[in-house]
Amino acid sequence: MSSHESSIREHAAALLAALGRLSGAVASVVEDGTARAVAAYRLELRRVAAQFALALAAAFFVCAAAGFAVSAILMAFWDTHRVLATSCIAAGLALCALGCAQLMRRNTRKDP
Repeated sequence: MSSHESSIREHAAALLAALGRLSGAVASVVEDGTARAVAAYRLELRRVAAQFALALAAAFFVCAAAGFAVSAILMAFWDTHRVLATSCIAAGLALCALGCAQLMRRNTRKDP
């Protein structure tokens, strides 16, 4: 074996060792980034779940309040203006539904 071949082997071994160290460094960076991304994802998931639970509670209370308001209006006007009272309530609820649909449409069409 000539000195030239041994020099090539030494350089190849050094190159392979450097590539091994480089791949270890890259793997460490990727692992740290992945761990941070997973932690951020879990935190965001908890935040979204809490917001969803609060939104459900708020929706329940709004529906209950609307039910009591509708009952109060119907009781107040049932003897004199039945059709007018029920028509006004239906129109008001339809307007609320349309407003909610418009808000949902606007929020889904927004750029993030």
